[in-house]
Amino acid sequence: MNVKNLAQFHLEILDSEECFPSLDWPVQLTAKQVEQWHKGQPVLTIVSPLIDQKFFYKRFLEVARACLKRQPVPEVVPESLINDIKSLSKKDRVELMKSALQGVQRTQWSKKLGLSIEVFDFLMKATLKPFLTLYSKNVMHQFKPDEWLHGYCPVCGEEPVMAKLTGENGQRQLYCDLCETEWLYYRIGCPFCGNQNPSTLSFIAAEVMGQYRVYLCEQCKSYLKTVDERICGEVDLFCEDIATVDLDGLALKGGYSRRDIKHNLQRFLSTGV
Repeated sequence: MNVKNLAQFHLEILDSEECFPSLDWPVQLTAKQVEQWHKGQPVLTIVSPLIDQKFFYKRFLEVARACLKRQPVPEVVPESLINDIKSLSKKDRVELMKSALQGVQRTQWSKKLGLSIEVFDFLMKATLKPFLTLYSKNVMHQFKPDEWLHGYCPVCGEEPVMAKLTGENGQRQLYCDLCETEWLYYRIGCPFCGNQNPSTLSFIAAEVMGQYRVYLCEQCKSYLKTVDERICGEVDLFCEDIATVDLDGLALKGGYSRRDIKHNLQRFLSTGV
């Protein structure tokens, strides 16, 4: 993956994130809904955001155009993508938004748009991001940050893309790059499989930039990039994720996998967690 192209892609779509009239909605959870959240259900499975389909479609087109221009993914995005998107019927556009929000029918939609499922997931994530970021801001103030100690996002259910160590004691906070939510998690333990056995958990530290660590789990062979803010000060984890792709390469070569590849909400809808 070309880091420069990826950074330019995100800069390209940044302007379209600044103002979406459809995002100005109140989200007030009932006592019963809060109880569901305490039982481990992400908010998105309890109360769906009121996203205007027209703005979702507009955002998707902007993301697709930026993707064609900057080619931020390993495989070439086809020139036919824009016409394929424009040819979608009104019903299709509604169904596409539903697919994006719920993480369902991904294979069907990727084939319809002539994309690999990896590129489709990438586009959907970039399209949803501004909507779910504001959604998170509207709901998370209704909870205490230490009331959620799960390894997936309390808002959208995504698995974390990064973590940071913060405060005097180096508390670990996980980070979701889909909705920009950060939440507290155990200092020792794998958020992906729940493994807390120290003998199967380790980390590697960057030689030059000492604020970076890559935590490794031998049980599920996953990894999690982490920034120590006690060393470098406050950081933007979205930018840090892009800037540290070399660490991804190091972990991948070691046989570990990155777990935030796809939208994970479907597992909650199907299992009723």
